[in-house]
Amino acid sequence: MNSLHLGAARTGLEQAVALVPALVPDTWTGGASEACQRELDEARALLVAVGPLLDEAAGAVAAVSCADPLACWGAP
Repeated sequence: MNSLHLGAARTGLEQAVALVPALVPDTWTGGASEACQRELDEARALLVAVGPLLDEAAGAVAAVSCADPLACWGAP
């Protein structure tokens, strides 16, 4: 995995979060509505939780990439 993959993953994640509705429609009522709302809440929470993991992975990729100073900053 490299920074390009992580950037694409971040974009996909942001799109996924935007596509999952925050609330069931007002016209939905009853137990099925409540169950669906719980599932939406859980899905959004899981998607949002991936963000910090991507940040951590990006930091690790940067650290590995910079382990060789020439790879990071070029020749002195």
